Amino acid sequence: MTIRNLDEDYKNSKVVDKCYEGLLAWKQSLGPQGATIEKLCHALRIVGFSEALKALHHKTITAQLE
Repeated sequence: MTIRNLDEDYKNSKVVDKCYEGLLAWKQSLGPQGATIEKLCHALRIVGFSEALKALHHKTITAQLE
């Protein structure tokens, strides 16, 4: 599934729902061993999504402290 397919398949959905579906498709394509936080952070860094990277980093640190 590509981003274009997600946008077409969920054209009446909110952006947050499209993002969620995209992450699910990514996780399913790589499997539980391949879809890691590290790989997601690396991909976010490559495309310059620093805000998403910061939010993910904050959530990861918070989860580790609990």
